Amino acid sequence: MTQESFDLHSHTAVVERLATLIIETLHNERGVHAETAIATSATLVGECVLRAHIANLTDLPPRSTIINEDVNRSLFEGDQKFTVSDVFINALFSQGLSVSTESWAENIPDQHRLIMDPLEVLARIRPQIEDFFASAEIFEMMERAYIAASVTAFIVSQTRKVLDPAIGKTLALDAILRGAKTAPILANSLPEKSNTQ
Repeated sequence: MTQESFDLHSHTAVVERLATLIIETLHNERGVHAETAIATSATLVGECVLRAHIANLTDLPPRSTIINEDVNRSLFEGDQKFTVSDVFINALFSQGLSVSTESWAENIPDQHRLIMDPLEVLARIRPQIEDFFASAEIFEMMERAYIAASVTAFIVSQTRKVLDPAIGKTLALDAILRGAKTAPILANSLPEKSNTQ
């Protein structure tokens, strides 16, 4: 699938199923922390873009910073092609959320800090995510990035009763950037699972 041919509406069922997988992973006795769900999905967006342009990330130290111009172009500079940010903004709009410049939070208030590191969450659930994409026959990393961007917009919309979408959108954009500029954590480099959920 090319950037020009991504159609959000043809992927609605896939988007909803991936959102469910992420939300169920983060669910505990208190429910789901909206900010962490949004950031986990958004970090996946960035990771997929990164993996689309850098074939082998396993040789890089986890959490190391990566700067790559092709990644930046895929995120923001379309050269007459859809970028990941275009897909995210279109998905927000299709969810009925405003995408005007003033509808984004300038900063994320302290009370909306994440309770889990999305890089660690993704490391733990990467096998399930890989199985999910394989079963949906979605193998191209950029297509995965577009779907994850749509999932992120879906979660921002679904959590609007507990989290101001202005904050959710800004949090998502920050996490997309973090995922696109940070070497992923591998499951074998994680500490033993704690009871942080």
